[in-house]
Amino acid sequence: MKKIYIAAICATSIFLISFGSDNYFNVDYRSTDNPSAGRFDISFTNTTKRNICFGATSWPLQGELYPAPGEVWIQVDSVKYVAKPAGEACVSCKAKIRPGETISGSLSYRMFQLPQKYYGKAKILHFDVTGYKCSYLGG
Repeated sequence: MKKIYIAAICATSIFLISFGSDNYFNVDYRSTDNPSAGRFDISFTNTTKRNICFGATSWPLQGELYPAPGEVWIQVDSVKYVAKPAGEACVSCKAKIRPGETISGSLSYRMFQLPQKYYGKAKILHFDVTGYKCSYLGG
């Protein structure tokens, strides 16, 4: 497989992203439904020996997530509520998790336009988190 390398600038740091199927992988995260706060609280702990990066399409940062249309949704009974992206995002590492570190975030029910009458009902979150290997070149 041909690989493509892109340098991405994240704030004041530079990450080298290597695109190829062996560089992207799904990660297991914890999710807790928090109806009183109107959100799902999520966390991920890096148990590998390498840095893992998340882009804006893969992890909520500052309460915003930029998934492709239809990629993230919650299910209440048999009804599907799809997340509305906060906008468009370029591909870059928005969060780097070193080995042993934990990152936390949340997905507000508002991003799914979930009616408040369903906040207390059982919900299923459909959210595949994709991380990728990246080399940290600064900071």
